[in-house]
Amino acid sequence: MSVITPSFIHQVDHNIRILSEDSYLRLTQNMWWDQCAKVENSVSKVEQLVWMLTTARIERTGSIGEVPFEDLVELTHSVEMEPAAAGLRLGKDELTDADGHGLKRAAKWATDIGRYMAYFPQAMISEAILGGEASVKSFDGEFFFSETHPNNPFRSSAGTYSNLLDGGNALPINGNYNTAVDNFAAACAHVGSIMCADGKTPRNLKVKAVLVPPKLKTRADLITKGRFGPVGGVAATADLAPASFSDIEVFSAAELSLAAGGDDTSYYLITDAIVDSDTAPFLYVEREAFTITNHDEFTDAEIRRSQAFEYIVRGRNAVTAAFPYGMIKVKAS
Repeated sequence: MSVITPSFIHQVDHNIRILSEDSYLRLTQNMWWDQCAKVENSVSKVEQLVWMLTTARIERTGSIGEVPFEDLVELTHSVEMEPAAAGLRLGKDELTDADGHGLKRAAKWATDIGRYMAYFPQAMISEAILGGEASVKSFDGEFFFSETHPNNPFRSSAGTYSNLLDGGNALPINGNYNTAVDNFAAACAHVGSIMCADGKTPRNLKVKAVLVPPKLKTRADLITKGRFGPVGGVAATADLAPASFSDIEVFSAAELSLAAGGDDTSYYLITDAIVDSDTAPFLYVEREAFTITNHDEFTDAEIRRSQAFEYIVRGRNAVTAAFPYGMIKVKAS
């Protein structure tokens, strides 16, 4: 092939779009980020997010009958959309020469970029989770993972709660199995003890999912779903997992084991706060979805004159920490 025709370059565009879409669909079946984040659409460069906390409560008035008035508690946080992009440039010779492998490169790039378009939110949320103890802050001014989150940022008397269990409160699930089950149960009980903004009304949170490093996946599956095991040294059926854990989903999150040189054994409990309300541990705010720019709008003459062809992926989005009680980090020590 010595001449690049409009139909030829349009066919390359078509192949890239089809391959990207197929890869995107396959990868979304193996993602965990949507378990701990909600997607919000944005219409501006800077989005103003208003966090409203639940404070409504009925109290006894006594013989005087004085009505207690509650303040609406809300905090505002600004999130700026950030651009993200990737591109592929193919020279005319790479497409026209038989040994240029241009079409193979285009197909490989299309597959890879389709995979990463699907994976990008998870990569960004992983960074936020890993920075949760030292760099990423919640709307209440505390680092996202903290032992001293205020129930009500405007009323210190409402007390605090913790979404970080470490040190003397660490509850590892490696090691002895019975101890691991007890520790996991204690971590789940801690989730249920978190109060609303008034510091008195329970949120009644439950654990809906757990993120674990790959080395703990089998152990977490056994704790939550185990139904078979040796009894008295003889292989037999046994109810290994407490019934209260059976609805908890387990996800292997290799990205979150990168701390401590890839040997981190912390795990993350995701509460059911995300299920039926606007609350979530993190928000993925999308201004512009990722799209691939192609050559469909080029004229025949422009295509014939071109010495290189570019395919560019662009998008604008942001990740921000939201409600800390949506995720509890449990460390091994």
